[in-house]
Parts: sequence; structure tokens; C-alpha cells
Amino acid sequence: KIIQALTVILGIYIMVIGIAYLLPAEVCFSLWFFFLVFKAQVLLCVMNNWLMPGPQGYGDYHFTTLQAYGGGLALVAWTFWTGRKHFSDIAEKAFGGPRAHLIDDSGELIGYRAALIGLLVAYVGIAAWLTMAGVSGLLVGISLVTLTLGLIVISWAVCQAGLLFMAQPYLSVDLPSFLTGTAPFAPSQLYTLTRAEIMFIADPREMLAPSVLMGAKASENSSGRPRTLMAAMGATVMVAFGISLYAGLQLPYYNGGGNSLQNPWTYLWSPERPLNFLGGAASVPFKGDWTNGFHLLAGFAVFLGLLIARAQFHVGIHPIGLICSSVYAMKVLWLSIFLGWFFKSIISRYGGMKGYLHFLPLFLGLILGDTVNAVIWVILGNLTGVGYMIMPD
Repeated sequence: KIIQALTVILGIYIMVIGIAYLLPAEVCFSLWFFFLVFKAQVLLCVMNNWLMPGPQGYGDYHFTTLQAYGGGLALVAWTFWTGRKHFSDIAEKAFGGPRAHLIDDSGELIGYRAALIGLLVAYVGIAAWLTMAGVSGLLVGISLVTLTLGLIVISWAVCQAGLLFMAQPYLSVDLPSFLTGTAPFAPSQLYTLTRAEIMFIADPREMLAPSVLMGAKASENSSGRPRTLMAAMGATVMVAFGISLYAGLQLPYYNGGGNSLQNPWTYLWSPERPLNFLGGAASVPFKGDWTNGFHLLAGFAVFLGLLIARAQFHVGIHPIGLICSSVYAMKVLWLSIFLGWFFKSIISRYGGMKGYLHFLPLFLGLILGDTVNAVIWVILGNLTGVGYMIMPD
């Protein structure tokens, strides 16, 4: 177990090194530093036999899962507090308040009223579907909170840290399982909730929210109309959905799914996880402990404390790594992020801004070159019928 705790993936991805060079140094430092802190926690727990895997196992261990959940709650709270004036303007415009005529939302991808209506329809629709499927109101509420965390946390991590993909190390079922155990809930409820979340919010490498936010940011500095860009993005999503729907049915049907396609996660492991969890919860319920709530509080307090320290005292440690430390993305990308941070730190220290700008084309070339390399191998793969792994699987 000690060897397993010390084991790390030494993967080098050229594009990630180039992207890390472009990011703020404190963001890069936070990502790889908190990953090593996570590994140190695991080693400490192994040496003292404190390890406890989670009921779903996506976050590896219960303490890292709860720390990340608490950090996500702190980020959401911080987001709503710091953006309270903007959110107030959104509500004013959407509901036609006395200041509505003074608030201009023409520069947004979608109007404030339409955005709120869409948000309400989406959340009510999810809650209604889960309720009709037999999930209790408590679990429905936790699921909506977990979904909100996913949208905000993953978007924040991708947009601020430039991560190619990101996930959250928890599902809704983890929270009550750690605190109260699974016995108070019917296995059918747990299975329905877990099955739905594994399909939609677990390991969401294709989540649209970060791309939409980056599109909104790009539209601020362009002469084009934001609503036109939004329409183009919507049309692209619909076309991609149709193609994905066809390919998702055609590929496993004609190629034997998990038997022939080299994608065991999609066709074997992921579909089995809700069933494995249900079998365990039905036969031997997972035992929770209210003291696990301290891990949740610790994640909340540390993350919020770092946010306040950066805002008030300009402390150079970014809290973003705390909620990313135990996810698969950091396990495979940490070394490449470290190398990008290391090269940038050395060049900036001894060459200053002039040195940084001098080497900037080199690192931009790493990103462009790796992208061209991926396109070439995709074309060769289609011509030869043999797939090639370009980025982390």
C-alpha cells in the first residue's frame, strides 16, 4: 500500500507544457503543489491505516472527496457573494424592476430573462424526473447542489487553469453515504441517482459550460454580435449531438462494444459501477460517520481562507489546486504542468519579461505542433482503420 501511495503517473504532454507556460505562475504552482499534498495525505493515511475508500470510489478516498465537496461549496458561496451586484442586476432585468431600463444585456450571449427561464426549466425538469423515478426529496436536493458544483467548479478550473479536462471527485450519493451511511435510503433510490449522475455529471470531459464561457469572453473583444455567436454554438451542438447519437449506437452495435472497441471505460467499467454500488448497498450498507463532516468543513474553510487571503493579503497561493488534487486529470497532467511552471519560473527569474516574451513563440509552437500532430494521426487513423492515443484516455 505504501508503494501504491507513492506511485505517480509520469506522463508528459507537450501541449499541456505549452499551455502551462501561458498561465499565471501561482495557478500552475497550486495545481501540482496540491496534487503532491494529496499524495502526502494518502501516504500518511496508509502508514496509519486510516484509509477508507468511498462507496463509489471515483474520488478514491472519503477524506479527499469531502474536502473537494467542501471546497466546491466555498467556491459557489464566494462566486455568489463577489458577484452579488451582477446577480442583482440580472434579477432586476429579468423581472422588469424599476432599474431594468438602465441595465443593458445586449452584449450577452443570451438575455437575462431567457437565461433565468432556461435555468428554472432545467432544474425543475431534473427534480421532476428524479422524483418521478422514486428518488427522495433529500437526495434530489443534494443532486441539484452537486450539479451546480460541477457546472461552476469545472468551468472555473478549465477557464482559469487551462486544464484540458476536469472532473469532480464525488457524486451526490457520496455525501449522505459518508455522513449517515446508505442504510436510510432504499437501494432503488441510490441506484437511480447514481445511474443518472454517472451518465451526465461524472467524468464530464465534454461539459459545454467552460466552452460557452470562453466563447462569451472571446466575444467581448470581437466585432461580431454575441447572439449570432450563441446561435452558431447552438447549431454546432445540435449537429454534434446528432452525429454522436448515430455513432454511439452504430459503433458498439457493429463492432461488439466492449469486446472489440478499445474503450473499456465507456463500454465495460462505467456501466458496471451503478450495479456494483447497488449490490454493495443492498447486501452490506455503507456505514457513515458524522465525524466525516469535519473533512467537509476543512475543505470549505481552507478553500475559503485561501480565497480571502489572496483577495485581502495578496498571498501567492491559488486555491484552485485544492479541488483538483485527487481527480484523474491531475494524476496524468501534474508533471506536464510542473514542467511548464518550472520553465516559466526559471526564464522569468533570470530573463524577466523580455526573456518570457523571447521564449513565448517556442511554447506557442509546442501547442500548435501538438495540435497538428493530433490532426495528422486522426487522418492516418481513419485511413488505416487503426486508432492512436493522442491525449490522456
